[in-house]
This record gives sequence, structure tokens and C-alpha cells, in this order.
Amino acid sequence: MKGAVYLDKEKVIIKDDLEKPTPAADDVLIKVKYCGICGSGVESYKTGGMYLPNIILGHEFSGEIVEVGENVRKLKVGQRVVVDPNVPCGECYWCTRYKENMCKLSNNALGTTQNGGMAEFINVRADHVHLIPDSMTFQEGACVEPLANCVYAVQESGIKIGENAAVFGAGTIGLMTIQALKAAGVSRIFAIEPVEFKQKKALELGATGVFHPKQYNKVARMTDKIGPDHIFDCVGIPETLMASINLIKKGGHITVIGIHIEPFEMRGLMQVPLKNITLRGVFSFTPDVFQASLDLIAGKQVNGQALITSIIKLDDVPDMFKKLANPPHEEIKVLVEI
Repeated sequence: MKGAVYLDKEKVIIKDDLEKPTPAADDVLIKVKYCGICGSGVESYKTGGMYLPNIILGHEFSGEIVEVGENVRKLKVGQRVVVDPNVPCGECYWCTRYKENMCKLSNNALGTTQNGGMAEFINVRADHVHLIPDSMTFQEGACVEPLANCVYAVQESGIKIGENAAVFGAGTIGLMTIQALKAAGVSRIFAIEPVEFKQKKALELGATGVFHPKQYNKVARMTDKIGPDHIFDCVGIPETLMASINLIKKGGHITVIGIHIEPFEMRGLMQVPLKNITLRGVFSFTPDVFQASLDLIAGKQVNGQALITSIIKLDDVPDMFKKLANPPHEEIKVLVEI
């Protein structure tokens, strides 16, 4: 079996001698159709952090069931599916309170700590498989997982209809957050993004206005000179976090989705108490949010297809990781066709 394997910092290779998995009693075997390259994977490629070495990459994937375990009753060979890649323990304090994304097995997931979907076949627990309707393409199916992170962030932020929001970053997560906000009924959404083609994409997908990071204060003028009600930091670097703290209105809410691995010095944090700011982070999503995200794409409320900028083959994966880790480039969501 052929697949893309993460080894270490700046080391992703293709192997064609991987063992094809066999489903256990409660599993299904999936022939993968498409798998997305995630920003966290690129961050691990750049830094050597987050992902465990020697695993098959890929946690954003769609495919077709080709074999089912002996205990599986609700799934059949030939069904088109996407997979919730999280692998919680199911027994800890958080799992028993329907917060599986906070499981004690932190970040335990297919493609990050266990073999993922950037290979010809993958073995998956049946209870993590979601059927996709005929109206949804396999390519759209590969967009469900990143959208789920954004839907969860919007849900946890507590944003209300009538409030406004600013979104730092118009990559995959930023653009999906914009669409999730629109689906939640938020009508005024301001994107802050330096790259011109991403700025245009943000407007296309629902942003009210788009601003270069050097001009982020213009958002304050658009919000009665007090700042936005909510900010979603989809980049997660020191500059965007500090800009968010500076821009947010007094009593406003900042939700950090973007992940930055390297340590950094934080200045100006005193504004958080002085401005009565609510600052929170969000990580991953819960199973119900994953299904809701699938429904949003299936119902055409979110356009996943619009984010796909390249579709490549497995053999092209190492070169694409190198490209994505060394901007500038004009990629948003890259899918690997298996």
C-alpha cells in the first residue's frame, strides 16, 4: 500500500510498501478518495512539533467502504463516507460529559498520533464514520473536518444575531469561519488578510469588508469607532493575537482558533483585564458538531469546493509540503487524490 508518511521536521516521504490494514470486528476498511493537507500538518513540517513521527498523514479525508468488521451492522460495503478523525478514550471526565475534544488523550487522532488517511486504505472505527449524501462530492467530503473546527469555534464564542465579527486570516480556517458566521446569522463580518487573492475569496464567501493587517484599525471605524463585538484569530501568531486585543471593543470576545507551536513573548496583555476582554481558545470539535458541519456543506450553506486551489497525487505530497511551508504561494486548500 502507498501512503505519505511524516518523519520529522521538513521530512515527509512517500512509501509504497505500507501494510494494508485489516478491519477489526468493530471497524470498517475505507478506500480513500481525497485527503486534505492541513495547516497543522504544515506547522509540524516546519517545526517538528505536534505530530508523532513515522505516521501516515491525513485527518481530512473521504472515501468508500470496501470491507466491514463482523460486528458492524449499520454500515455497508460501497457506502460513501467521511470520518471524524478524533480518537478519544471515551472514559475520562471530559468524554463522559460529551466534550471528547478535551479528552485526556490530548490531540489523539488519525493523521496526528495514529495512521491517517493520506494512503490508499485506512481502518476506522465504525462509530466515527459519517455517511455523505449523493449530492455531496468526495472533494466536498474532505472539507468537513476543517469546517467542524470553525463551526465549533463559532458555537463556543456565544456570538448572537445582530453582533458583528472580525476574522484574522483568510486561509482555509478563516474562510470557513466566515461562512460559519454567515450560517449562524452574523451579517457584518470583517476579514483581515494581507494576501490579495485571499482577500477576494473572503469577499466572495461572505465578508462585509476586507482589510490589510496594517490597516486593521479601519475595522473600528466600521463599528462605531468602538471595535468589533467578536474577533476570531484564525492565524494564532503573536502579531494577530496582539492586534486582536488592540482592536476588540471593551467587553468584547476573542476566540483563538489558530495554533502557534513556538514560544513567544507576550506584551500588552494588561489590556485584557483593563478592557474586560473575554479571551478563549478552542480546539477541535465534538461529534455532533462534525455532523452539523457535514450538513452545512450538504445543504450548500457552506461552499467547501470554493476553497480547493489544487488537487495533487500522492507522489507530489513532499514537494507540496515544502511549497506550503515557504510562502508566498497561492494555495488555500490542497487535496490529495488517492
